Parts: sequence; C-alpha cells; structure tokens
Amino acid sequence: ITKTLVEDCGGHGRALEALNDCLAGRNIKECNLDTLMNDLRLKLTERYRDAIFGSMRDARPVARAILTRSLLDLYKNVPKTNKTPDQFAGSGLIRFEQINKDSPMGYLTAPQTDSILRDWQFADYGEQKALIDPVLSLQAKSWQSFEKFVASFRCLKSAVIEEDELTRISEVYAGARLNGDIQFKNHNLQLEIARNQTDTKSENLTAIEWNVDCYHSTVDVRRFKHCIINAPSSPSGDAFLSLDQPGTESSNEIHQYKQRQKPISQMVYEEERKKSASKNDFFILFTTAENCNVELPKRSGIVDGKFFKDYFGPFAGRAYKSIMAKSTLPIRDKVKNVHTITHGKLYR
Repeated sequence: ITKTLVEDCGGHGRALEALNDCLAGRNIKECNLDTLMNDLRLKLTERYRDAIFGSMRDARPVARAILTRSLLDLYKNVPKTNKTPDQFAGSGLIRFEQINKDSPMGYLTAPQTDSILRDWQFADYGEQKALIDPVLSLQAKSWQSFEKFVASFRCLKSAVIEEDELTRISEVYAGARLNGDIQFKNHNLQLEIARNQTDTKSENLTAIEWNVDCYHSTVDVRRFKHCIINAPSSPSGDAFLSLDQPGTESSNEIHQYKQRQKPISQMVYEEERKKSASKNDFFILFTTAENCNVELPKRSGIVDGKFFKDYFGPFAGRAYKSIMAKSTLPIRDKVKNVHTITHGKLYR
C-alpha cells in the first residue's frame, strides 16, 4: 500500500515530502488509510493553498488535459483556461513533461493526491490494501477486476469533458492505437452491470429504445447515460455503451477484455471484433499482453500492456493491480460495490 501511495504522488517531490511527513510515526499496516489520506490532503492544502485553490477554478480542463493525454504547447494556454502549462506547473504539484528537451510540446501530469484528481473514486486505498490481504481479498471489492476498472475509467473520462460537448473517440482514447474516429456528443456516464448476456451489435438493435435489465435499474442504453458491463461469459462484448450522434444512426462503443501473456494474433482480434461489433460500431480491445502487432480493421482500437501508461496515465498502477487480484466471487455478488455516481457532478 505504501508503494501505491508513492505511485499516486507521481514522483512529485512536494507531494512526496508531505507523504513522508504523514507516514512518520504511523504503522501502515494498522493505520486508518482514510485518515492518512485526509491528513495528506490537508497538509498539501496548507502548504500550497494559493496554488491549489487557484487551479481548482480550472479543475475540469486541467483534469481533462491530464486524463486525455492532451499534447500541449508550454507557451500557449491550456484549452478553456487563461494559463499556460508553465503557469500551472509553477505550483510544483502539477508538472509539464516535455516530449523531448528541445521541444515546447508535452503533457500535464499530477499526483492523484492533488485536489484536481483527488475526488475521483480511485481513492480506494482500503480496497487496494485488501487486494494483497489473503483473507480480505476473499471479500467483494469494487476494483478487483480488470473489466470493472477499465469500464469505470471510461466513465471517469466522460466526466472531464463537458456534458453535451462534441468530442471524438480519438480524444477519449488518447494513448490507444486506433484506426478511424467517430464524433459524438459526450454524456457523463454511470457504470452498471447487466443481469443477462446482452447482444452488443448495433445492427441487431434497431428500436428507438434499448432496455437492458441491470442490477440497479433497467437502463435504456439509447439515452446515452450508461456504460454497461455485460453478464459473464457473454458471446458478445464485455462492456458497451451507445454513442450519441445527432442526425445519424447511433453506433455502439464496445470493449473486449483479454487477460493473457501471449500477444493477440490477427485472427483472434478479428474474431473478437466480429462476434461483438457491427461494422458501424467502434470496437476497443484491452489486453494485458504486450507487443500486439495487429493490423486494425476500420473503427477499431487496442490498448495492450505496453501502452498502459500512455492510456491510463496516473492510473496505470491501478490497472496493473486490478489485473493481479481477481475476486473469487461471482460478479452478481460484487455488483453492490459498483460506483454508480455520475462523476461529472464533482465539477459542477
């Protein structure tokens, strides 16, 4: 858990200093982790009050730049703010990482302990601790599966983009390898789990409404407000949502998750796409395997283990941990722990 805390500080010296002060005299195995994190946030706020409360006015655009891996110019304003990356980085809590020393282009990064990212529901240190405890790990935990982690991360990305704003697959999946793009209207997504195996091909779902029986409610997917994890062993996609494309026939965004070491072959990729998605849909395969040198069909993408950092950014460590710890309980017993909060409310 200490390693996770250090990773969440993202190598930011000032955040690490505050963490070191908070850990002094504490037994990490016995302390209340929620109290520890509250103390850390308080210490950071006390030390860098002006920087934090100044940047909170720009919380959504800065979080968007971080989570969508937006390529920025050091000397030009971050979109939807009146500050440059250099000005945001002046606080020491946000950093600007140049793509090379001779280029003004680069990416913003921040520790998860920064107020800009702290309210995401990845502040799950108690659950992270449980993942490495042989007794506690038998209990249902909301981040114990790779599938749930990736689908939830998609919901997070929807929250840093304005409600009803036009965006593209290429922005939401920055860091992934893609072939093609789709423009659609963004909505702040909630996560749900289907009770029954559900067909995810849009060509088979032509009705105006598409009602899916989920554990918390019956969801009309055509209202574009949910990302749904399919029931186990479904012959279709592992997770899905409908993309709001005014004036056109809406496409589905479909995920397939593969936990394996052997690289995904061209044949396997095409088979997974064929069973899960129509030609009009956008299909994304997430896999722990590395070096998956497949030729992507149109409207397709892949995030393999080699590019976890590029796609998940400051949450890459969480992605790896979700892979390492798999729950022994069936998904129906874990569903009560799925967070269905609309993350966009954090910025309203």
